[in-house]
Amino acid sequence: MESFIYIDLKGLIEIDTLGPGKKFYYRVQKPISINMSNYACKIMFLDIAHNLLYHRQNVLAHWLEPWQKIELVKWSKQGNLVYFYEYRRNEIYESVFVNLRDKYCFRIDEMKNNFEIVKKLSLRDREFNEDEVIAKLQGLELQPQPLIKDEVQVGYFDKLLNLNKWHPSV
Repeated sequence: MESFIYIDLKGLIEIDTLGPGKKFYYRVQKPISINMSNYACKIMFLDIAHNLLYHRQNVLAHWLEPWQKIELVKWSKQGNLVYFYEYRRNEIYESVFVNLRDKYCFRIDEMKNNFEIVKKLSLRDREFNEDEVIAKLQGLELQPQPLIKDEVQVGYFDKLLNLNKWHPSV
């Protein structure tokens, strides 16, 4: 039986990476501290047959509020839409809504928007309605964009020294 649970950092991370619809899941690398109080990690999304759907090689998924435990992804109730925040210092600060079923995404530049759209959507983990969120994003005239599927790079030394493992190891 495959496990989609990942626990690390003495319980600071305790996530179930399998979506509510049980058709999609995500994998992460061990979170790194990007400053004194924030964590981020590489992330990839796959379908249940382990086909890569989304991965952005040089960008990190930044943890979301609330700050008591690390939460990286918010799933829709139906399990086809995910929300997460992508980060690369001084370059990328984007809220991303990925429709895993229909293979497109919406991006919001948070340097310009300061999470105003996301706050108005009142997202809750595994509770938001994907049809309502998609309709609101389309109503703001945000254009759907193709999914990024960068190659998942694993270097020779990563393999040799067992570094940069992806979790959970389903």
